[in-house]
Amino acid sequence: MIGQIDLKDRNAVVIGGGQQALEKGTRMEQEGAQVTYIAKQFTQEFTEGLETIYAAKTDPRVCVQKSYEKTDIADAFLVYACTDDRILNHQIVLDANANRSLSASVHLDADAGFHAMKEEQFGRISVAVSTAGTYPAFWHVIMDDIRSRYEESYESRLELLAPLREKILTLPLEQEEKKMLLQELAYASCEELESKKLLL
Repeated sequence: MIGQIDLKDRNAVVIGGGQQALEKGTRMEQEGAQVTYIAKQFTQEFTEGLETIYAAKTDPRVCVQKSYEKTDIADAFLVYACTDDRILNHQIVLDANANRSLSASVHLDADAGFHAMKEEQFGRISVAVSTAGTYPAFWHVIMDDIRSRYEESYESRLELLAPLREKILTLPLEQEEKKMLLQELAYASCEELESKKLLL
């Protein structure tokens, strides 16, 4: 999934033939989407990168070298505007919205229906970050800060929380009581969790 949207077997159209188009399309492909790229020109970097992804595919619609037209997105579930032309990207977003498709743009666009988030896995924790298009490259700084501050401590606490949760769910308590106990434990330190482990 990209963000919290299930893209498996969905039709997605990426308008653009550069690095950002490749990155967005690759991510959607990994999530199971059927991706079609449309661009007047595809960069060498894009073409080389795409060869690996689509090595086993023979569908001639995967990469279409042409100027964008509204009809290109007629059957799309998600449309991603990835050109370097902000005005064209905005028009693509508007066309997608009119088509009742999810719309996204590499430029900050208030009309876009979907804003991608950068996601990383820290052990069993998934963290998603977005700057709402104001400065996308800044997500690296935020992720590094999260990783350095919390990765180890959160993973240690999860290691203790998982078996406690299993025990709590089997206790002869009302659902509301179980919920309150689970919420209380979520804020406990490792030391407190260790002691709870002995009590339950």
